Amino acid sequence: MKKILSTISAVMICALNAVNINVSAVEMGSPIDRTIRSYTEPYIAYEISDFPRSQEFFIAQPDEYHLLHQYVDLYVDIKEGQPVPEIPIYNVHINETLKGYTVMYNDYNDENKIVEYLSQCEDVLSVDKKYTLHGDPEGIMLGGAWVKVTDENKDILADYQLISTADDKSYIFFKSQIDRFEFMRRMTDNGIEYELQIVSTNEDPPIIAEETVNLYTSPNKTDSVQPLLLGDADEDGSVSLSDAVLIMQSLSNPDGFQLTPQGIANADIYNTGDGVTAMDALRIQEILIGLE
Repeated sequence: MKKILSTISAVMICALNAVNINVSAVEMGSPIDRTIRSYTEPYIAYEISDFPRSQEFFIAQPDEYHLLHQYVDLYVDIKEGQPVPEIPIYNVHINETLKGYTVMYNDYNDENKIVEYLSQCEDVLSVDKKYTLHGDPEGIMLGGAWVKVTDENKDILADYQLISTADDKSYIFFKSQIDRFEFMRRMTDNGIEYELQIVSTNEDPPIIAEETVNLYTSPNKTDSVQPLLLGDADEDGSVSLSDAVLIMQSLSNPDGFQLTPQGIANADIYNTGDGVTAMDALRIQEILIGLE
């Protein structure tokens, strides 16, 4: 929940609600998850933003801090010349960008529904999820923190110098990173909410990790794989009736029979480029009986 207070050239000031976040809430196995878990104890991880395609965490340690920002994009590969599918899910649509077709969505729970729907679209060849993780260890300056003094926490906050007040909140200035970390740890242990003041001087933090995961690939997607022997769907080095049978099996029971990318390229013998169909199996049979 980041609030932009002001922007002066390359300086951005934001407030961070200090509610300790369970790191397990991060998508397991994603680059930001692995990076956070790579920190040595003690550390405190706070979630700044949790939009479906953007996660930002502030990591505090006694002697250092780190800002992590992970973008997530869903890319869709569509057959050339075919229209963009309309996804029947509220507030979900596909945009064409310089990098390809990207799915725009606002709810994490929609992701599986999106992939499931696109996998049923004949013109969709693949769906890929790309992670881009930015890290900003040097471009952050931290000031103090805003905290509301209540009857329940006034004894704990009495240990700190409250130098000003605004909107029923008092401001605490930290002299060192250690003081800041100890304050965060103490507030977290006592369940006291506060807002850190973060000033980022880096508008373009470096990319520290990139990763692409395939979520769906159509049986008709051949990519750049070139046929080695047209008709050789089972890749045994020859063209026979078994190739036609395998094609029909893969079409009628894709869970039980699947062609490899090379097998798909070999099998697409009829009207090459339209994917593997029953016409490819028929064409193989015609060749076998001499109907060239």
